[in-house]
Order: sequence, then C-alpha cells, then structure tokens
Amino acid sequence: ASNVVESGIFSPINADLIDSPDRAVLAQLRQSDSTTAHDALQKRLQNVSANLEFSIDCFAENVHALSTSRSTAESLAERNLKEAAEVLESRENSRRAAGAVNGVPQPSAMDALRGLARALNGRR
Repeated sequence: ASNVVESGIFSPINADLIDSPDRAVLAQLRQSDSTTAHDALQKRLQNVSANLEFSIDCFAENVHALSTSRSTAESLAERNLKEAAEVLESRENSRRAAGAVNGVPQPSAMDALRGLARALNGRR
C-alpha cells in the first residue's frame, strides 16, 4: 500500500479536510513507527483471537439460557391463564346454578337493568 502512495497514484491525505477526531488518528498513524504499529496490531489480533472462542461460547450459552427462560415463562403463563379461565368458568357456572329457581334461570343484573331502561324509555 505504501508503494502505491509513493508511486503517485494517490495523493497524500490532507489533514485539513478531515474532522478533528480523524485528524488525531491520522497524526497517530503518521507518527508511529511501522514496526511498532505492526507489533501492536499483531498483539491486539492475538488477544482478540485468543478470547474470541470464549466470547462466542459465552454468547451462545446466554442465548440458550434466554431461549430456555422464554419458553419456560411462556408455558407457565399458558398454564396460569388456563387455570384462571377454569376458575372463572367454574364461578360463572356456580352463579348461574345459584340464580336458577326450580331449574329456571333468573335474569342477571344486567338483564334487569336493560328491562328497566326499556320500561323507562317506553314511558316517554
């Protein structure tokens, strides 16, 4: 890459045309000795590659744990909703049975209010 710049195909980077943070990076790159930069880069890549497998394993384990927790929560929620629906249905059946006189179901409070509203509206 340095041969390309030296041969004149590309012009050198004009630091005045780039943002301040990029200027600082450019200055750092220009100041560093190429062997030092190469050694630092090599060390950094070795550290990343040494920790990469462990990081990926941790990530995969956490994704699996999250998936397991989600499926457990879903099954618990479904079971709780089913039990709640059964309890509500049982209560409703008990109320209906208690409201029946001689096997004839009695009107609910809402039915009574509707009938009263019709009667009052009919008088007008």
